[in-house]
Amino acid sequence: MKTQKNTNGRQQSATRRMKTWALAIAASAVIATVGLMGWDFDSPSGQPTAQRNQAARLDMAPRAESPEGVVQFAQLATGRETSEAIQARLTRRYQNPLVMRFLRTLTVTSGTQLYAEASRMIDTRHLEPSTYDARTRRAVRNLMHAAENPAFREAAGISPTDQQVRTYQSTMARLLNEFKAQSSADATNAMRWSVEVASRHLGLGAGPVVTEFLYGATESLDKYSTFVPPERDNRPQASLKDHVVGIGVSIKPEDRGVVIEKVIPGGSAETASLQKGDVITAVDGKSLAGKSLDFIVDLITGPEGSQMKLDVTRDGAGSGSVRLTRRYVAISSIVDVKMLDSTNKVGYMKLEQFTQSSSADMDKALWKLYRQGMKSLVLDLRGNPGGLLTSAIDLSNKFLPCGTIVSTRGRTAADNTKESATRQKTWKLPLVVLVDGNSASASEILAAAIQENDRGTVVGRRSYGKGTVQTQFPMRSTSASIRLTTARFYSPDDRQMAGAGVTPDVLVEQSDAEGADADLMKAVDVATQQGTADLAVAKGSCRDHSHGSSSSNGFRLQS
Repeated sequence: MKTQKNTNGRQQSATRRMKTWALAIAASAVIATVGLMGWDFDSPSGQPTAQRNQAARLDMAPRAESPEGVVQFAQLATGRETSEAIQARLTRRYQNPLVMRFLRTLTVTSGTQLYAEASRMIDTRHLEPSTYDARTRRAVRNLMHAAENPAFREAAGISPTDQQVRTYQSTMARLLNEFKAQSSADATNAMRWSVEVASRHLGLGAGPVVTEFLYGATESLDKYSTFVPPERDNRPQASLKDHVVGIGVSIKPEDRGVVIEKVIPGGSAETASLQKGDVITAVDGKSLAGKSLDFIVDLITGPEGSQMKLDVTRDGAGSGSVRLTRRYVAISSIVDVKMLDSTNKVGYMKLEQFTQSSSADMDKALWKLYRQGMKSLVLDLRGNPGGLLTSAIDLSNKFLPCGTIVSTRGRTAADNTKESATRQKTWKLPLVVLVDGNSASASEILAAAIQENDRGTVVGRRSYGKGTVQTQFPMRSTSASIRLTTARFYSPDDRQMAGAGVTPDVLVEQSDAEGADADLMKAVDVATQQGTADLAVAKGSCRDHSHGSSSSNGFRLQS
């Protein structure tokens, strides 16, 4: 998969669908946050990173030897983040089979080379690089907590005693208090020293220590930058692609294993009549109870044509087993298309993510609604975490005959861009865009482009306000990659989006009441108002039409 820029993001605490996977399944096919927070990686210049070949951060203190001293230094290392949050992140990390496989490949020599390469990338491409001292402290803090983390211990194959852990933590605390890394060489020396200490006190190999120095470096930057371990068999990542190889379901965690959230048309799960609500409890005889989603996804992942046996429980129907064949499954980013109001012909489509196929998916949906007599459109971006920057631009172009779409600003010329509407043919029907607090990045680019160009009306609640672009750089010394924040993006009115988001023209208070969708009810009302139609007509006249003509149906404008 070509490397592309990422505007996909949503804060972890805000997403109840976090860790829902397009499980047709490649191991990283996350539909919403974490890691991932999805990942669109096209550069503003439109050139894939892989093709661009990118080369793609002391005052003395008393030593503490007592357990009380260890706690004190652990708190010093933690800063504002709680120990519980650090432990939760470490558990997720070391229950991920991709990380587990990666750390076993590392040696001191290869790890040193990899860390130096990551450091250079951060120094040259991150929007605001952290200091080497901050990167080192983050890594050491992680390792001090990791010594007590069950998932880390299991992945690393160690079983230290409590005394060994305390001694290790005390020794590492000295590094935090007696040493300040001021250069890449200093940070590398700190990593090598940490490898020696971990080996001596915990019997720990180099791999886990190097891994935490890599993650520590990126975690010291911002919440979107991260180290990305290689996929199994070095496959490209499947998130944001238009297809995957698997069984064709989206899943989320459940006590007994995972529950199916959606069956994707064309997959072997559909052929086997699996349905939403079914609980997968075992894969090839291996129980899924208590296993992480990363672990389960890895079990289900495999080459096209290979088979697996799933144990499935269905409420009211008991349990059974089904044998499925992994196969190619097309993934559409448009998950719902319908006519909301058959009288006024209000069309509706829900865009789940901005992916490689989104432009074609939207064209298909628009023409389907057009053939049903659509007179206005509601585009639902609620819960959409974002995706490809290029996709957001393409979709904006379908409705904007002129005007700025988005601009980006970073440290390099390639990161400083201004994208404007360029298509000669655009849809000129009245348009309403639905957003909420989980609409982020690419969703906000599209919503702001429609709103600030006076092309349509935004309805709902203020969007998330991500406002930054990530670029994923392949590494030369390994098949892993590093994702870095490389730019901020700005709305057509030159408004910085980070922390601000998009404020709806029509605010709808969030309701927990079951039944009617208040957002959709208001969207239909707004879509049929004369003011929304006037916006479409007014914007349609922003170009000289002497070189083209309007289609007789009034839905597409050629200029």
